[in-house]
Amino acid sequence: MDFKPTSIMGTYGAPHIPQKDLTYIWDFSNPKCINDISGAYGNELFTQTNLDPTNGATIHSGSSAINNYLEVDGNNDECPTGIDVSWNNTNSVSWAFWFNPTTGVATGGILGKQDSQWEWSFWQSSNDLRLVYWNSSGGHTNGMDFGIDGIENDEWNFGAYTWDHTTSGAKFYLYNSNQTNTQTHTATNPSINQNRSNQFCLGGAIYTWSDKYWGGDIGSVYLYERTLNDSEINRIYNGTKSKFGL
Repeated sequence: MDFKPTSIMGTYGAPHIPQKDLTYIWDFSNPKCINDISGAYGNELFTQTNLDPTNGATIHSGSSAINNYLEVDGNNDECPTGIDVSWNNTNSVSWAFWFNPTTGVATGGILGKQDSQWEWSFWQSSNDLRLVYWNSSGGHTNGMDFGIDGIENDEWNFGAYTWDHTTSGAKFYLYNSNQTNTQTHTATNPSINQNRSNQFCLGGAIYTWSDKYWGGDIGSVYLYERTLNDSEINRIYNGTKSKFGL
């Protein structure tokens, strides 16, 4: 396990977000790093103490939840988090995140390890949301890679991914104004997953073969240290969708 459990404070982004094993929230609600979470949309402390937007990446923080997001231009913007996250046959994780791809630059890594330390990436290819997770020798015989189609550019999409280390089972969720879609997958050998000691980025130089910088907006991001079930993923979606116009 590369990330450490942390006590979570704040309102978790919405009243009914699952709290058990919720390890990190990034919701961009406090640009001044004020250590006051009263009235926050999520955990302000983690949002600001870990994020380092560079090369023009911009955190927008407004008076209402819909105005809190990270903007990256698809050119050279990136936002390192300071957090090292990996998963394999020894630990389970779940991710949930909102993203708004910009047509013309919506290709490449949305979340993932920095380029020089490639390991895993959630990335957009055309209208597909995909996971790539390299094995320790740089190949893909671990069988972690798969994806789900139906991304809508120029609007908010909700993506989620769950991983169960006890079954090697994974599941993608992709919800937007046109669909609520899911896709399941079973990995071949997660014991040989690559595991590098390096932080992951929101946007930025995330290695996805020839595609590097993804362009668009990233909204709330949630990371759990366990496998969420369908009901819990839907609680996150239903508890946050009004922030993003759905």
